[in-house]
Amino acid sequence: MMEPDQFTVSLYFSFEVDGFDLGYFTRLEGFSLALDHEVRQIASPGDTMHVFPGRVRYTNLKLSRPLTPESSKFLQWMNSYTHFIGRVGVLKALNPNLSEVTSWNLEGVLPISWTGPSYDLLSPDIALETMEFAYRGLLPMGGGGSGKPSLGSLGSAVAGKTLGV
Repeated sequence: MMEPDQFTVSLYFSFEVDGFDLGYFTRLEGFSLALDHEVRQIASPGDTMHVFPGRVRYTNLKLSRPLTPESSKFLQWMNSYTHFIGRVGVLKALNPNLSEVTSWNLEGVLPISWTGPSYDLLSPDIALETMEFAYRGLLPMGGGGSGKPSLGSLGSAVAGKTLGV
């Protein structure tokens, strides 16, 4: 059984597609799956209910980060491909010391959108960019990924900004 002190409270995320490193991210949204199902009631003495599985639906994955020199990676990747079908993505959750907590292999990664920063000099918010990806499924764990990551400019961008609670 896992002890409470083994839980990771703050995480970074890294994402690469077909070995192209898109960098590090501080926010992950929309990463979920749901199993469609059908409930049928059979007219019998007990009015038995049966549940039948349907297809698996995956929501779009959204990754956000403060603007850094890594911000150009997404557009470099977009400009380097004309055919996105069948791309395999590796999403990793990393501790603050960048050791891997867990990872997921995504099948059929397709870039959906990129949102550049909205920024107001008078606001205490950090200028963020957000990338959205669709994918058609999760692959078995293992494989993918490269060596030990380096936080680089993302760490300095986050460390240089005081975040209020």
